[in-house]
Amino acid sequence: MTDQAERFGDMSVTFAKTPDLAKSQAEQISQLARKLIDAVIKIRQDAQTAANVCQERLQVTIRELNTRGNATKKKILENNRLDTSRTVKANFRLVFGPPKHSEYCSKTTKYAMESNAARSKTVRGLCESYPNAVITLSTSYPTKVWTESSAELFDGLINVLKKDAEKEVGVNWPSEILDIMDALAEERPMCDEFKVLRGQVRDGPHKDSNFGPSTSPSTGRDQLGTYHSTVYPSKRRKPEDPQSPFRENREVGFMYTNAPAVDILQLSEPFRTAFQNSRQWKWERSQNMNTTSCLAALFPKDNIQDVSLTIWCGNEDGYRVITAFGMQLAPLP
Repeated sequence: MTDQAERFGDMSVTFAKTPDLAKSQAEQISQLARKLIDAVIKIRQDAQTAANVCQERLQVTIRELNTRGNATKKKILENNRLDTSRTVKANFRLVFGPPKHSEYCSKTTKYAMESNAARSKTVRGLCESYPNAVITLSTSYPTKVWTESSAELFDGLINVLKKDAEKEVGVNWPSEILDIMDALAEERPMCDEFKVLRGQVRDGPHKDSNFGPSTSPSTGRDQLGTYHSTVYPSKRRKPEDPQSPFRENREVGFMYTNAPAVDILQLSEPFRTAFQNSRQWKWERSQNMNTTSCLAALFPKDNIQDVSLTIWCGNEDGYRVITAFGMQLAPLP
């Protein structure tokens, strides 16, 4: 088409010298021009349609990869262990290990090496701000999936991983991953970003809350994530401080939310229906989200004050809940 367009630009016409022939010639040129315009418009429409089809196919592929990756990730987190260390080791070696060089290789091999180097650099750039995205990619996506895909697919997958990471709070990755990182660091020299990633996933946004589940009275969870109902002895307040904890000036230290939506459905009534009738829940389901922010836990800055659990529910359901539990209107603290 480019050649044809250039030819049109070089075309010349010998015009008729008599009025009748000139008029007839002008009409013919006008008809040809309309046909040419119609053809160009159709070509443009066909090209746009093809582009839309390709874009939709790309999005479908990204969603399919994300679904499979999330399934693997969920299994890892639920079991608190890796099914195999092969995937994460291969990804860590490629992304953070010494780059591969070869003086004698084909153009195809050279291009693949350059592409892998560029994509690995992109992944390394996520270590500080999106450590969970890097770990998800490394544990749940075989190297072949993100190195041999198109540039558009790779970019789309990275964007999805970043968005998912932004919704996550306090992901408890198996401590086995830290052991693998330590072993690889002894095996070969790793780049500085590898150390940054290890520090991020070890400490997390709040120390010891992002990596390796711990057992403590404050969490009440063992390494399998099973909740144990335990009542602890009350801590006596000082006699000279009779103020109710409800009146204390509590400062929020951090928040947990984005629980798996399927787990919320295990709640008993009236809470389950109240959740499902909230606008937030309905919006999340319309966006095909696997998590929900309708339940949140607000932790104070110290380890003494109580934790607040908040829920989002439908407006009318809120009144039903306060009626069911006999709650009374109270002044704001």
